Amino acid sequence: GISGTFMPALALLPDLRDPARRSRAVSAYTATFGIGVSVSFVLTAVLRTMLDVQATLLCVALVPLLGLLIVCMGFGPTRPSGHDSSLWSGLVRALRHAPARRFALVYAGHCAELFALRSWSVVLLADRLGSYAHSPLFAPFVAASTNLIGSPFSLLGNEAALRTVRVRW
Repeated sequence: GISGTFMPALALLPDLRDPARRSRAVSAYTATFGIGVSVSFVLTAVLRTMLDVQATLLCVALVPLLGLLIVCMGFGPTRPSGHDSSLWSGLVRALRHAPARRFALVYAGHCAELFALRSWSVVLLADRLGSYAHSPLFAPFVAASTNLIGSPFSLLGNEAALRTVRVRW
């Protein structure tokens, strides 16, 4: 789901915003995405109280397809004309460019740790807190609350970087 929703929208956002406001738009998007993740933790847990595991997972798996449909219906091509639209040529060009390659590798590591934390937090909390909770919703609510802490920091971190150390390139 993450590869089908988060990154395509993040890639579209800079093309749709005024360059002067781009950083704030990306920061706001990442913060609201964290809120969406928290809501999904709780809604999945509520759904699980009504359905068996397989039906719950099927419902959850269909959500990224809805996101794909929304993107396909709402956005046209965003590439300027004259650019090579080949996926492979763009990938090769990016990998040959050392600063882009370093940025991509570091960002891939960041995404892996962030989404691993989000993906496993409910499972780990359910395992550790299960015997203390009187409700199957307890661990997902704890995970959602913990996840929400990061949203304001996405906005505040961007603002601090804009005012102090961010290098424009």
